[in-house]
Amino acid sequence: KASQPGLLIHHLMPFLVAFECALLRGSDLKPANIMLTMENQIKLGDLGLGHVALAQDADSLLHAEQRARRVAAARVVLAYAHPDALPAHLRLVAELETARGCRDKRPVVVALGELGDARALESVERVAAVRSSGGVFGLGASDPYECMRDELGVTLGVLRVAAGFVDAGVR
Repeated sequence: KASQPGLLIHHLMPFLVAFECALLRGSDLKPANIMLTMENQIKLGDLGLGHVALAQDADSLLHAEQRARRVAAARVVLAYAHPDALPAHLRLVAELETARGCRDKRPVVVALGELGDARALESVERVAAVRSSGGVFGLGASDPYECMRDELGVTLGVLRVAAGFVDAGVR
């Protein structure tokens, strides 16, 4: 029973992202404009299923365990026809997922910290959890994100505070 609220939020996430995109775009949404399709997808009035598909990709980008799914979703988000209508955290997380290497990811991590949107926390934690690569039995291993460990720590602290966690310490 404890997982039911999380399950409800998981099913509502595509709707919430689509709704936020619509509001940022200046659409006039009313409850009558929100409907469920035969395929159990949420449709927002005249916004069409393209926005619903975007919302589903946004959910995959933020929560999918498989990196390939997150990267594919990030590419869809970055190719969206109305980039100004996207929530800022979503665009930045998509950039973070598609960036290659520490030097490309560092400015995105800094921007996520400056934005301070707790919805990006899971994505930043995923990057921060990567510690070493290469080597044998830990010898000769290198940290692929060594160039931004300080920035990751600051951003994690900011996002944890934004999420309402009491302990904003760095992992």
